[in-house]
Amino acid sequence: MRIERCPFFGPDDIFKSVKNKIKQSRKKDESIDYLTFVPDGEPTLDANLGYEIDRLKILGIKVAVISNGSLIYRDDVKADLMKADWVSLKLDSTWNANWRKINRPHRDLALLLILKGMLEFSKHFSGKLVMETMLVHSINIDANL
Repeated sequence: MRIERCPFFGPDDIFKSVKNKIKQSRKKDESIDYLTFVPDGEPTLDANLGYEIDRLKILGIKVAVISNGSLIYRDDVKADLMKADWVSLKLDSTWNANWRKINRPHRDLALLLILKGMLEFSKHFSGKLVMETMLVHSINIDANL
């Protein structure tokens, strides 16, 4: 578990791979709605995310980011996500105990800070913003449903 951002993959390698994949898709006459960051883990942990989004937008296809929202309180993360066209943030509970039970977050993360970050981001983001919630019986929904 980590909450500090660092580079994971070379932005040039990502750009080349995506460009090749787009070329292959176009040969098959497949349409592409979005280029989506949804890596194995949390995409906002990548310190190069904003630069990678900028590079991919050169290709003329909208960029999406699917995030658990855990670092949205950080100004650098908000700035990177502002570059995307579509952002999904995950929020399973606004109650700290339930949030910790469902998500088992890093011990240094604070739900209130994340909620404030999500609200602030939503006020300034001009793209499409969606929220994702996992419903868990007896934790964040009524067990009688």
